[in-house]
Amino acid sequence: MSSDGGATWTAMTPTGNMFGSDIKPVPGTASRLVSTGALTGFIGSSYSDDGGMTWVDIETAAQRTALGVWDAATMWSGGFTTSPSSDGIFKLANIACGDPSITAGVGTFDDATVCFNDTMIFTTSGIVFPYASGTVYGFAVLVSSGDISGSTDPLAQPGILGGTGVIVPGSTQTTSLINTGTPFAAGVYYLTPVVFANASGTGPVITAYTLDPACTYTGTSQMVTLYAAGDPACAVGLPELNGASLSVSVSQMGSVLNLNIGSANAGQVTAEVYDVTGRMIASELVSVSTGMNSHKMDASTFSAGTYVVRVLDGSNVATTKLVKF
Repeated sequence: MSSDGGATWTAMTPTGNMFGSDIKPVPGTASRLVSTGALTGFIGSSYSDDGGMTWVDIETAAQRTALGVWDAATMWSGGFTTSPSSDGIFKLANIACGDPSITAGVGTFDDATVCFNDTMIFTTSGIVFPYASGTVYGFAVLVSSGDISGSTDPLAQPGILGGTGVIVPGSTQTTSLINTGTPFAAGVYYLTPVVFANASGTGPVITAYTLDPACTYTGTSQMVTLYAAGDPACAVGLPELNGASLSVSVSQMGSVLNLNIGSANAGQVTAEVYDVTGRMIASELVSVSTGMNSHKMDASTFSAGTYVVRVLDGSNVATTKLVKF
């Protein structure tokens, strides 16, 4: 640390996450710094108001790279694209509670009936969340036994069963769940996107927090049915095949994933990998011919655990599960 323009330096041990991809001062402030991180296992952004001694997370949701900072309310960071038309550059969302642009977005299922051991994928698009400095803010998906659409106090509604953690998303967020009977048994459920600020609390799941009804925006609940093992509704066809003209299976050999992709049409498909939180960690464009195709993906940066592999061609989606050791 230097307080004389770099003429002399003193070693320091900061507290909190001082990310290492980029660090920039914020013009117009006394001593605010912003940092970003893209290293696997150490991603996100943070700020310091004491010249770098103490750091507070802005979010830890995605890899952030080079910073561009105009003032305390206007800044950008680089990132990695997840498709040819989304992500890559991120702008700090500094939207106050009550702004008419705020919305929880619109949630849709790839398939609203999910067989045992198949994967539920819930995608919310059009998200605009509020921001309030010094509070918990962002996005979450709630799971309930009934419709809670539009509630300003969704956690107070009867039938709340769980949800995701607090996420600071882009305009689109994907949430996935492998239907293994836990944590949710076979039955009918509702998933509802929520954005909020002025919240308080800690923990891995949104239900542990206290939301401010004056700054909570709840979207439209969407219904999904989870089937038990052996349910007759799933007796026909393969549970991992969501489209008749597309299929995928996967195996692991060391740090490489071997994807076997069956396609009824020649062209290009997108192969995506999600972790158990629903975060996309890899995406590749794959050229396929009619019939079975092999494709290798680098998994050297994947930690041990359970992943969802999804292949889509614009009209059809196929998913399967991978356990990496």
